[in-house]
Amino acid sequence: MHPHFRSASSAILGCAVTLGLVATGQPSRAANPITGLSYGMRDGALNLSLTAGDSVSTSVKRASVEDSRGLQDLIVDVSPATYSDKTKTIDFQSGKIREMRVGQLTKSPAVVRIVVESRGPSRYDIGNRHHGLTLDVDPARVADVATQTPKAALAQAVQSVPVWRLRSGHVPHAAGRKATVAFAPSGMQQMFPAQRNISLDVKNADILDVLKVLARQSGQNIITTQSVKGAVTVSLHGVALPEALDLIVRSNGLDYRKVRTVYIVGTPEDLAKQFGAAGQGTQTIAFPIRYADPISLAKQLATAIPATSFTVDSRSNTLLVSGSPEVIQSARNFLALADIAAPQVMFQVKVVDITRNANSNVGINFAGNSIFDFLENPAGAPPNTSFTVPATQYLGQPIAPQPFTRNNLFVQAQLNYLIQHNDAELLADPRITALDNQEAKLLVGETYPLVYYDPKAGQFQAQFIDIGVQLKFTPVINVDGYITTTLHTERSVITGLVQQFPILSKRSADSVLRVKDGDTIILGGMIDDETVTNLSKVPLLGDLPVFGALFRNLQKSKVHNEVVFFITPHIVKDRR
Repeated sequence: MHPHFRSASSAILGCAVTLGLVATGQPSRAANPITGLSYGMRDGALNLSLTAGDSVSTSVKRASVEDSRGLQDLIVDVSPATYSDKTKTIDFQSGKIREMRVGQLTKSPAVVRIVVESRGPSRYDIGNRHHGLTLDVDPARVADVATQTPKAALAQAVQSVPVWRLRSGHVPHAAGRKATVAFAPSGMQQMFPAQRNISLDVKNADILDVLKVLARQSGQNIITTQSVKGAVTVSLHGVALPEALDLIVRSNGLDYRKVRTVYIVGTPEDLAKQFGAAGQGTQTIAFPIRYADPISLAKQLATAIPATSFTVDSRSNTLLVSGSPEVIQSARNFLALADIAAPQVMFQVKVVDITRNANSNVGINFAGNSIFDFLENPAGAPPNTSFTVPATQYLGQPIAPQPFTRNNLFVQAQLNYLIQHNDAELLADPRITALDNQEAKLLVGETYPLVYYDPKAGQFQAQFIDIGVQLKFTPVINVDGYITTTLHTERSVITGLVQQFPILSKRSADSVLRVKDGDTIILGGMIDDETVTNLSKVPLLGDLPVFGALFRNLQKSKVHNEVVFFITPHIVKDRR
């Protein structure tokens, strides 16, 4: 069984949250308001329970909605009764019952109408009880539809949510002084979360009505003293109750105190008489901050707990909180969740330069101590005698043939042809650690200054650029053990100068990746192709037709260069 339990209308809270009641008084019975409405589904049958301030009577009739589809309405009028919210429609996704509508039919006489729309006829049972009734609608039981008894019970008890009830309470106050009380309904903590935000847009509204709306929207208890009065013009959207209450009451020269789960609104004088001076019971506690930034933490705490004093001592990394014991405890609970060690990620990085060369070195390369040396042995020297000319003697000199003898020609020549493939070089192998959701930067290279004259400043200025391998990381650790990382990788080199300004060859990549702890990210595709042609020759002889090839050397080099980043993140385990 999957029952659908929902409140028929959140505006019933308006009956339960009544700012015009005295703390010891009882609600008026003249209007006989509906104070509780709950419903549930069991085996396709609708079971509804209604609670009012006094006894009620019912009138039942049927109406055909759409004959072609077999839709029929079961109409139950409840009187005398008042329903303070607009008509609510509850749709049912499965079963023969399609929807239920609840709303005020007339105010004089006070009649609340309940309409149950079903596919085909349905059987109903109405049970009157003290200050309320029960209604059971079962489309599956179609026998004896024409002869219904006003009072019956199902064979099995039906589970339903608790009804909303008005409740009274006692709030300590000065003797002889009456207080106006607004209580949230009893099931409110189940129906509305304690941190539900407030959205309100009113102009020249009575402050008591505004406080009533605050209590209804937030599900909190609000009490006012007799001296609370005035008009409010305010527009709030998605604001927490403490902040909204602080803005509204202080704009009217009022104040409030929180006693356990109750907010008490009044003038500063009334609150001082009831609870003592504002400073009474106020204490200041120093919270040492171990991990978080104290200034940032104070801003977050001021948002979570408004109207409280916070002081940051950066020297001792301490946050000073001043307030009541309840405020101090709230701050302590907040810091226990916020001031925790942030997880870290260590990145192991390898930057590899993969180069594919297609080199050719073809021709005759003459080498020796002279640019062109035909002399093998000096004249008159014995055979097999070696003769060497000092290298500095002919350095940078033109061709200078030596005395020639009929010995074998001493010529040194070389023919080269070289092709290399897949030559890799490791450019960097750093390791860097970053906090969760914090950026980390790494530069393997140098910072180059660019000096220029600024006519506005009337002097030379320097701008610095980073040259080399740069990496920027922003890791975010997910609960499933994966790491979402924002990466910026870059490699830059100086390829030349123009008027002392460098020409940069830059390759970069930006990406957002999700990788498991310990897996490797490979970023490539930063490719650079370069072709270089170098011609060397013997002057004059290298320009001869046909035979000039014997005195020339042509060298071509084509480089296919790619920078690849291998990045492996590791979540740093806490050793404590």
